[in-house]
Amino acid sequence: MAEALRPGSTIGILGGGQLGRMLALAAARLGLRSHIYCPDAESPAFDVAAARSVAGYDDPRALAAFAQSVDVVTYEFENVPVAAVEQLLPSVPVRPNARALAVSQDRRHEKAYLAELGIPTAAFAPFDDRPSLDRALGAIGLPAVLKTRRLGYDGKGQAVIRWADEAGAALEAMRGAPAILERRVRFTREISVIGVRGLDGRVATYDPVENVHRDGILATSTVPSRIADAVAEKACALATTLMTALDYVGVLGVELFVTGEGEEAELLVNEFAPRVHNSGHWTEDACAVSQFENHIRAIAGWPLGPTARHADAVMTNLIGAEVEGWRRLAAEPGARLHIYGKRQMRAGRKMGHVNRLAPLGYGARVRAERGPARTLALDHVLLAMPEGREAEARAFYEGLLGMPEIVKPPNLAKRGGCWFQSGASQVHLGVEKEFRPARKAHPALIVGDLAAISETLARGGHPVREDEPLPGFSRVYVDDPFGNRIELMQPDRERR
Repeated sequence: MAEALRPGSTIGILGGGQLGRMLALAAARLGLRSHIYCPDAESPAFDVAAARSVAGYDDPRALAAFAQSVDVVTYEFENVPVAAVEQLLPSVPVRPNARALAVSQDRRHEKAYLAELGIPTAAFAPFDDRPSLDRALGAIGLPAVLKTRRLGYDGKGQAVIRWADEAGAALEAMRGAPAILERRVRFTREISVIGVRGLDGRVATYDPVENVHRDGILATSTVPSRIADAVAEKACALATTLMTALDYVGVLGVELFVTGEGEEAELLVNEFAPRVHNSGHWTEDACAVSQFENHIRAIAGWPLGPTARHADAVMTNLIGAEVEGWRRLAAEPGARLHIYGKRQMRAGRKMGHVNRLAPLGYGARVRAERGPARTLALDHVLLAMPEGREAEARAFYEGLLGMPEIVKPPNLAKRGGCWFQSGASQVHLGVEKEFRPARKAHPALIVGDLAAISETLARGGHPVREDEPLPGFSRVYVDDPFGNRIELMQPDRERR
């Protein structure tokens, strides 16, 4: 086994986005320098690196010079050309290896490789033209999803086929790019596992996280996830199998669908990413050693650090203009703000994230203590959320109400926003252009466990205030972060 790199050595990073930036910061804490190689002169990772190279991945002279200036090379995104990695290999080790990169870059090869390892995935079929697509649809069934074999991310390069007559339009949406057809999975929830494998073959995994996507982009990652311990162990075992088979070194993210509930739930791997992963950003603040530091440790030949949590966490991505709320987020108790330093802000672009922490076991304990009837909404509560802050509002109210978000009822599917429901109780969040916020004169009214809900609000920096009592009820109110006033009530008989 190669010797561990000494402090003062240089890590070469292909790619200069936010992941490269956070890798460079983690390396610096270990006394290691970083050299970022990226064609984009405004790459945010350049701001925190000791050296930079602005050149294309097809520039042999620039790649040769880069190889001579570093002690090991890694990459922060999976679409680095394999040819560039192969040019570097004679001069410097590249970790993770080129094989992992090549397999992950082509969805058809990725699915086939997972099948060889006995790792379950959604049913899929390759095709070359419209007749072969029709045959694939006959084999896979509907609904199904067309996905480009390469370069798709954050929901891009995909088209859903619900009915047979939508196949032509879906194929046109691929714009001639090679694609595969996948059976659309009716999942209970989406989770991911962040694993790390060292140069010595040791493997460790972080706790599986539960992910929520909006418009194909990751919105929130919550740990602990709402899956049985046996299912969590199985998810970690699948990640371990994959890393071992690839002779992998570094951090790897595995995205999975969960179907069913409890210990009988099944897992299907959606895809894997041979790099640090967005759904692992919570590890920066809820673990002693983050995914970024463990990646650096692994590729440098250092011992892996612990992956245990010291807190529960919800990671919320700041997409586009959501980053403009930095001042409010910086003042929020229990929140850790991370901004990526990107020069241009645009819709759909990840600009930063915020990690909200709670005491270890708090989330699971709240769910166990309150159960499905934690909150009773009288009638149908309407709450407004500002445009651009929808993901933040969803995460806030899911945690407050103890209700899972549900698909809108068919008769209300045309209305915007999102729905939460527990039994017969419903809460509807809608964007401000459709709903008026619940103000002081007409507050939203929620009946539930005052002590538990008040504790949740206080931990998030939103203390409740006493309101005028009503006969037989205790009553408080709170102003949420989105301009709504909420009255919280509890019958006195329930407090005895």
